[in-house]
Amino acid sequence: MGSAADIFRTTTKRLVRFGLRFLPGGFSSSKCKTWAKMTTARIKLLRNKREAMIRQMRRDVALLLQSGQEATARIRVEHVIKEQNAMAANEIIELFCDQIVTRLSIISKQRQCPADLKEGIASLIFAAPRCSDIPELLSIRDIFEKKYGKDFVSAAMDLRPDSGVNRLLIEKLSVRNPKGELKLKVLKTDSERIRDRMGDDKRQNRIRSSQTSGKGCTSMLSFSILSVNMALDIVLNPWI
Repeated sequence: MGSAADIFRTTTKRLVRFGLRFLPGGFSSSKCKTWAKMTTARIKLLRNKREAMIRQMRRDVALLLQSGQEATARIRVEHVIKEQNAMAANEIIELFCDQIVTRLSIISKQRQCPADLKEGIASLIFAAPRCSDIPELLSIRDIFEKKYGKDFVSAAMDLRPDSGVNRLLIEKLSVRNPKGELKLKVLKTDSERIRDRMGDDKRQNRIRSSQTSGKGCTSMLSFSILSVNMALDIVLNPWI
């Protein structure tokens, strides 16, 4: 039978080996899995809402361009780009959550953060305070702070050179206004679509006009019907 000191040392080694999971406040793989899955569920819900919002915003931009309100359209395009960036950031976060859930057994067994998982974990920590519509990320951040310590979390939050945060995620979560080149690209795309639709309208109008008996009222009615159809097409069809 060993001494009390030997028993204490043996017990301590066992606790360290199993990641201190039996102590209050230690890393809990079950909690981490729960919060990660809740995060992905919320992202799916947000994606549906954001896609509908972007479609509506693109319709508004198209109508502004059609009516010659380019200055207002430029402002609306900024909001479109920001929402698209947020949706892209959420997709990255979702991928990292799935990765962590898959590798939880490795995370729970190792005291240090596995090198191949550092990017995902650090990215979720970085995104936590920047994604107010995904509050579950704050719980994930707290879980990994208990696991790896405050310095690990601070490195990701402050974007230190060795933090490992995904560069694309940093770009998509940036609060800076979209670059002028990007705004012009979106506006150009919408303008080209409008020109194409108006060109089609003119061609159809010429065809229908040539088929009339020459009466002015018939020609005007044909033009009005085509114009209404084009306007309805612009409003009802998403341009994404």
